[in-house]
Amino acid sequence: MPANAEKDTTQNGSPNEIAVSSFFDYLTDIDSADGFRATDVIKYLIQTIGHDACSVKRNSLSTYELVQAARENYEAINGLIRLVDTDGENTWENFLKYTKAIDPLEEYIFQFFFPR
Repeated sequence: MPANAEKDTTQNGSPNEIAVSSFFDYLTDIDSADGFRATDVIKYLIQTIGHDACSVKRNSLSTYELVQAARENYEAINGLIRLVDTDGENTWENFLKYTKAIDPLEEYIFQFFFPR
């Protein structure tokens, strides 16, 4: 459930639907408690492009999907960082995976929304 979601208890007092305060919040839902310093730039880029995605007039679905894919990659990178912090077996392998994934994701997001 998104961090900013609220339960709707309109029917028999049981939770039925999840209401999100805005589409921007849904699109850029990032649990900051799960974040790491290594991915802070990605988090801020996702929030920036999420704001832009909510205001585009053309190709909006493609833009939303890009933001969603960036968010999913961000969460996957944070998952690898978490494994490095807790796992004793594949620490070096997971470290290499996430360090190789950060720069390309940042560059991809930056190039897509801020072309040179």
